[in-house]
Amino acid sequence: MKKITLAILCLITMAWAAVAQTDEPKAILQFDSTYVGQKYDYQKATLDFTYARDEADAEGKKIYIDWGDGVKQEINDQNKTPIQIVAIAPDYQGGVVKIYAPKLYKFKASGLVSLDVTNAPELEDLEIGGGGSELDLSKNVNLNRLRITGLKSDIDFTVMTKLEILILNYGTVGGVLDLSNSPNIWKIDVTKTRYSELKLSPEATFVKDGVLGELYIRDNMFQTCELNRIINEYIPEPTTDKDGNQVNIRFNYDGNPGMHGVNKITTKAKTFEIHNYGEGRVRCGDDIVKLKDTPDVVLTVEPDHFFSFDIITMEEITYEKKHGSYRIQVDWGDGELVEYCTGNTQLSGKGNVTGYSKGSEIKFYLENKAVTFNLVETTQRQPGDGNVHIIKADFSNNPELLSVSITVNYWNEQKYSALKDVVFAPESYDLSMIQLEGDLDACVLNKIYEILPEAAEEGYGIELLGGAWEAMKTSNTKILYDKGWEKFIEYDKDWNSIEINGDNSAVCDDTSVEEITAREWGIRSEGSSLLIPTVIGDVVTVYNALGAKIAETVATAEETRINGLTKNQIVIVRAGDRSAKVIL
Repeated sequence: MKKITLAILCLITMAWAAVAQTDEPKAILQFDSTYVGQKYDYQKATLDFTYARDEADAEGKKIYIDWGDGVKQEINDQNKTPIQIVAIAPDYQGGVVKIYAPKLYKFKASGLVSLDVTNAPELEDLEIGGGGSELDLSKNVNLNRLRITGLKSDIDFTVMTKLEILILNYGTVGGVLDLSNSPNIWKIDVTKTRYSELKLSPEATFVKDGVLGELYIRDNMFQTCELNRIINEYIPEPTTDKDGNQVNIRFNYDGNPGMHGVNKITTKAKTFEIHNYGEGRVRCGDDIVKLKDTPDVVLTVEPDHFFSFDIITMEEITYEKKHGSYRIQVDWGDGELVEYCTGNTQLSGKGNVTGYSKGSEIKFYLENKAVTFNLVETTQRQPGDGNVHIIKADFSNNPELLSVSITVNYWNEQKYSALKDVVFAPESYDLSMIQLEGDLDACVLNKIYEILPEAAEEGYGIELLGGAWEAMKTSNTKILYDKGWEKFIEYDKDWNSIEINGDNSAVCDDTSVEEITAREWGIRSEGSSLLIPTVIGDVVTVYNALGAKIAETVATAEETRINGLTKNQIVIVRAGDRSAKVIL
């Protein structure tokens, strides 16, 4: 009797275990229903996973899948092998898919918008396409192979201490790829992502079973200094002469010079193949001696943005071009210098300089003065967003300047420019071509007009875009036109050109006007009107924030009312010897 009871208990225990093993889903996911489930076979909702170590381990275990309709279907006729399942949804209509299995060692699926495998810490091999913006792999510490196409979520790779192979193709995630806790890594393939820095374990050798692995970096955001650091610090000496035992590095940057700076001498010494046009023309490190104490160009910028500049330098005085002869040193805001050499093989006499702002100022130290300084249009594949993140450009130590261009990319629909001020050297006798886009006010424009030289010939012109164009209409363009510069032109509906003459109505610095607060003056607002304490006979003028005159009257009483103003705007009120800024 006891034996029968024991047998029954064993059966009950086994039944409970079978229920328990399928009670919680090992994977919860959702396919992109706009793609998956369509008519072609390759678009079918397909799951490929391994749930057991061997046939003996798989014996007696059941697998269920809920294809998004809330119904568990036992999977018993789609086995590719006794331990692997390839399941295809008969007609996926959207919804959350759940896999119920005792274990999940290997998982593969594509076309995903979400995936949760936190209940599968035993997972060793994961290959997915997509995964959404909230892919949590923090519990999957046993992963040794990970492949993701279209990564949209920040992943903490530092928990993956057993990782050997990492493949990331396409994605919107950037910053630091931190594999410092993965000493066994031997193959890395990172393609078309926004990563810009790589951290590896000091124990990583890129060798497995005596064969050198692969580090394949292509079409990412790694700058030259970082690529050279990777080569110097992480790439081991070759251990075998077998074909294919090489570290592939490709840095394809749409004409920008990151690839040109990679040091081929180092790579050749390690007998690795490198797919780029490296000329070693960018130097990084503490051994760079600053060319001079005072920077030639200083840009006040918004931190943590990508910049690309074309800088052409010519020999001072004679202006004789010396291709490949001059150095451009840049402090990107962290006090460290990066040295660029002009005249690389792809860009002739141009010194193309790229990097990230690491502070509020970027300083340029030039071996020879810049004659052309352009903010280069980045592409949609680069980390730049196409906007202008320069607040102020100071060229006061570079009088040899011929032309300047700081504008938003033409392809950028959401145009934004932080530019508010540009300063040129008083001796800028040859400056003849200027393109500026931003909120430069009329007073800044007037200062530029005053510094600009007399036009020596036709074609001297300024192109203004954004708020600067509107501010020009209240500036003193007569200063510019009297020097022979081209007039500002706009077109009517029939494409007839109309010359624009600024009316010089902007209020600029005037020491005869005392600036006080609206409260000190006693100015009050009533709806869209201002009540201003005045002296009879004073001229009362109201300007908008750009300096354009919007109202003017002569005071006939001790209080003057200005009507018809727009609420929630900033205006400047001037009367007699006083001026105040007022928010309606």
